[in-house]
Amino acid sequence: MDGLYYQQLGYNVAKQWLVGNANYTELNINANSRRKPKLSATPSITTKMANAAAHGTWVQRVVRIGNTATGVVVNINDATSTISLKSNGRIILSGGALKSPELLMKSDIGDPTVLTTLSAANQLGSLPSSQWINNTAVGAGLFDNPNTFIAMSAPSVQAYNYVYENPPQADQNLYLTKRAGNYAFAGGSCSFWDTVIHADGTVAGVQGGLGNAGYQDCTNAMTVTMNIYGTSGLKSSGRVVLGGGPDYLPGPSGGVYYSNPQDALDIATFIRRLFDALPGTGLTPLNLDPASTVSQIVSYITIWTPYTRG
Repeated sequence: MDGLYYQQLGYNVAKQWLVGNANYTELNINANSRRKPKLSATPSITTKMANAAAHGTWVQRVVRIGNTATGVVVNINDATSTISLKSNGRIILSGGALKSPELLMKSDIGDPTVLTTLSAANQLGSLPSSQWINNTAVGAGLFDNPNTFIAMSAPSVQAYNYVYENPPQADQNLYLTKRAGNYAFAGGSCSFWDTVIHADGTVAGVQGGLGNAGYQDCTNAMTVTMNIYGTSGLKSSGRVVLGGGPDYLPGPSGGVYYSNPQDALDIATFIRRLFDALPGTGLTPLNLDPASTVSQIVSYITIWTPYTRG
C-alpha cells in the first residue's frame, strides 16, 4: 500500500454535505470504531473433520443416534457419502443465518410441520419421527439490514466504474506491483452513522455509505451511489423457510424487511435528514425526489425495486 487516498471527489462533496451542512464529525474509521452517532469516516465452503479439509463439499445433514451425532452426509462432485465421526469428535455447524437452520432441519431438528414436509420429500435421513428433535425456534428470528440505493449526481463528481475482467492497465499495474490504487479497496469513499431515538427512549441505528459509481439506470459520469441501511435496534424479523424441490434450499420469509412499520419510519427519517442537508452541495438524488416527505419515502423504500428492499 502507498498510503494515498483514491477517488476523493465524491468524498469531498460528501464532506461538505455531511460535515459542513449536517453537523457530522469527521473521523478516521479505524481509530474510532466505537463512535457511531453523527460520524462520517473514510475508510467456498470448507468442511474440516479428522484433520482433513475437503474443499467444495456440500454438507447435506448430520447423522445421529438419538442426541448423539455420528457423522455427516456430504456431496462431493455429485457423489454422496457419509463421513463418520470419531468417538471423541465434534461437529460444528456454521453455515450462516440461512444454511445453519437448513442443516438442522435436514438433520431432523426443527418445526415438526417442516420436518414432515421434508420427510415426505425424502430430504431427511432414516430416523423415525419419534426421534425428531422438535424445536420451532429453528429458523426463527431471521434478521437482515434493509438497504436502499440512492443515486446522487453532481458536476464536481467523477464516477469510477470497476471492470475487474479488463481493468485500466495503469490501475492493474499499480495493484499488482504495490497492492495500491483503485483496485486495492472496495470502492466506498465514506461511511456515516446516526441514530433515531423513539418516544419510549429506544434507539435505532442507521448507516450510510457513498460509493464511487452509479447504479442501475443512473450511471452517468457524474453519478455515485449512496447506500442507506437500518442496523441495530430494528424490530422486523422473519424466518428461514425452505423452498420446494429438488433441493429445498433456504431463503427468507416475507417478514424479514419492514414487517414492523417502525423500521421503515426510522430509515425514512434518516433519509429525510440527509436530504435536508443537501442545499449548496450540488448533489441531486436521481431516483428519489429530494422533496419527498417522510411518508413518501416510507412508501418508496418498502416497495421492491432494484433500488429498494435489498
